[in-house]
This record gives sequence, structure tokens and C-alpha cells, in this order.
Amino acid sequence: MRSEPPPLLIKGACHILTGLWPTFGSRVLRDIDLVLPEPALLTAFNQLSRLAGCAKADPGARELVALSKHCDRLIGPGLSLPVELHHSVLPPETSGVLSTERLLARAVPAGFRGANFLVPAPTDQVLIAIIHGPLGGGTYLAPEMHLRDCLDVVFLMRKHGDAIDWGGIEAGLRSQRCSVVLEILRLCMRRFVGVDLPVPRQGWMARADARRWEWQLERAWSVRLGRLANLSALAIRHLKAGGVPRRRALGYLRRRETYLRNARRVLIGDEP
Repeated sequence: MRSEPPPLLIKGACHILTGLWPTFGSRVLRDIDLVLPEPALLTAFNQLSRLAGCAKADPGARELVALSKHCDRLIGPGLSLPVELHHSVLPPETSGVLSTERLLARAVPAGFRGANFLVPAPTDQVLIAIIHGPLGGGTYLAPEMHLRDCLDVVFLMRKHGDAIDWGGIEAGLRSQRCSVVLEILRLCMRRFVGVDLPVPRQGWMARADARRWEWQLERAWSVRLGRLANLSALAIRHLKAGGVPRRRALGYLRRRETYLRNARRVLIGDEP
């Protein structure tokens, strides 16, 4: 009987359990992120939901999960934190920056109190921290960079040193026309933690776009408008996809609450 590989932990849970940060409580952790091959996603979700005491949990329609990067968040009485089961660390439009296949192939074994799991290779841990905000959480029109991601990079640099392939990171981002995220991170790290990146400055377009990104991030009204634009782009993407995504998008667009909620987000920055 073939045994399943241990889960791959990424982001905060990975850093806490591998002792990257000085203490367990010093790293902010909102949920636990696990990465699996897409064919194993539904089985893993059902097994985890039973263990968590929420056997009726819904991972979300298959078409919606494919358009996203993970199942619906799993919350239950047997979980101390919500769990997200990912088939990718990035949405489909930017997933070429770090594919799940490459991430899993380069993962290394780790353990904590008798439990075995996988963690990304040091280079991939750095790459995930770099892309999490600009490409994963925020987008071009709603800039986002978390201070914890900047600190993750600092601690990873201190711990792994020359084991981090910065040249490979730069080349990979350039090949996907995403080298601007290096300039974004450089601005944030210089400004907030006083550390520079060990990579050359990128081209003038990337530098100019990073400055635009910084300018927008400092102005709350522009971030609000950016979020509204992102929601509009997401709705259009779901409408184009057809099937369940289209029906779900049309359902949202028919509701009066959808427009009231987004009006609050744009006008007063409310995040219900």
C-alpha cells in the first residue's frame, strides 16, 4: 500500500515550527497553510474536516477552487486555527512564478514533537515571502506588503545565507515579468527594517512601478479604489469562466448588500 507524503507547510506555520523566529509568539499567524497536489486536495480536505469535527464542511465548487489557489477555509472545533489547503501558492494568472510541482519537488523534510512534515527549500521560502503580498494577497491595483514577510526574509537570510539562490529568484521573476516585486521588497525592507536585498537593481520600469506602488500604498483612498478595481476584475474573471463561477458572480451582483459593502470599503475604508 502506497503511503501518502507528509504535508507541506508554508509561510507562518513553517517558520514557527522550524524555529525561524526568536519565539513562537513573535510571528503573527492567522491560519495554517498546507500545499498539496491538486488531485489530492478533496481527499485531504474531507479527512481533515472529519478530524477537526466539521464533517459537513464544503471545500467549495471544483471550478471555484481551480480559479483560486486553495479550498474554502476550514474552521472547526478541533482546530486551534483555520486551515487553508492550497493547490498553488499563487492565483492562476501568476502561478508560473512558483509552480506547485517545483515547490513539492524541492521540499525538505522537517519535524516537530514527533510529527513529520515538509517545508519549502530555503530559496522557495524566500520567494514565497517576496511574492505573498504583491502577487498573492494584493495585486497590481491594490498594493500590499506585510511587515512579517519582510522580517521572514531577514531571518531567512540570517539562517540560510549562501544557500539562498538569489540569482535564481531574480531570473525566475524576470522570466515572468514580475521583477518589480524585488524593487517593492527593496523599498519596504530599507524603509522598515533597514536591510537591503543582495540582488542588483532592476530596470527603470520596475523601479518606477515600485515607486508608484509605494505612493499608492501611502494613500488610503487609492488603496480603497484599488481594492474595488480588483473586486471588479475578479467578478469579470468569474463571469468569463462560465458554469458555477458565473452563477456565483451573478448571485453576488444581484444583491444590494454587495454594493453597500463595497461602498463602505471605498468611502470609509470599512472592512466587514
